[in-house]
Amino acid sequence: LDEVGELSADETGKIMHGLASIPPPLPPSIIALLPTLEERALATIEDASAPATATLLSTFRALAVPASSPLLAATLARAQAVAAAGQLTAPGDIARVYVALATLPARPDAS
Repeated sequence: LDEVGELSADETGKIMHGLASIPPPLPPSIIALLPTLEERALATIEDASAPATATLLSTFRALAVPASSPLLAATLARAQAVAAAGQLTAPGDIARVYVALATLPARPDAS
């Protein structure tokens, strides 16, 4: 767990993507690791590339990230920022964002 603190947003997104591919139910050891990964992703989200942002969004449903999660709100804001900056251009990244948005839980502040 000490090494998790040194991960970039891109690396954290890749790890979370790998964990999201594990069929449910997730083993207790993975569940125990998720808060640390989420904390690291939140700490580095401002530096996340467009692919990392898309990857993070695509993991939230499988990893049961709640709608109230600060990481969800921060990742959605980052997705808006990279899209507005013209950095979200790869078809695969765009598709992952659209699929993630379609499958994420409703946010409490959504109207």
